[in-house]
This record gives sequence, structure tokens and C-alpha cells, in this order.
Amino acid sequence: MSRNERVARCLPQAENLEVRMVRPLGPLGRLAFTFRDGLRLAREWGADLYFSVSEYAPASLPPGRRART
Repeated sequence: MSRNERVARCLPQAENLEVRMVRPLGPLGRLAFTFRDGLRLAREWGADLYFSVSEYAPASLPPGRRART
């Protein structure tokens, strides 16, 4: 998921990569996504990795399943 179209376009196409655009959010919306929605989506999708750029990874995410830049 990306809130920035330029960032999304920079990602190379790959068979195992899907990019979804999401609407921009203010500070409270970003916190809600970080601590509620993002973790829920990662679990629903069975994500192997939660990769976060300029946002925070949920504290309740199991160790070893986070990547941050």
C-alpha cells in the first residue's frame, strides 16, 4: 500500500508484489492505520513481512516480521 503514487511507481514489478494505493491521512488517521488497520490487513493477507516507510510498524507485530527504513 502506498499513499504516494511516485513511490509506488518506483517499485519494480514482480510476480509476488502487489501495490495498492490508499488515500492520504492526517496524523490521527495514520496512527489508527498503524495500530489497528495495518496490522489487521497484514494478518488477513497472511503477510510474511510488514514493510513500513515513513510510518511505524505496530508494536504488537511478532518480532522478526518487521522491516523499516
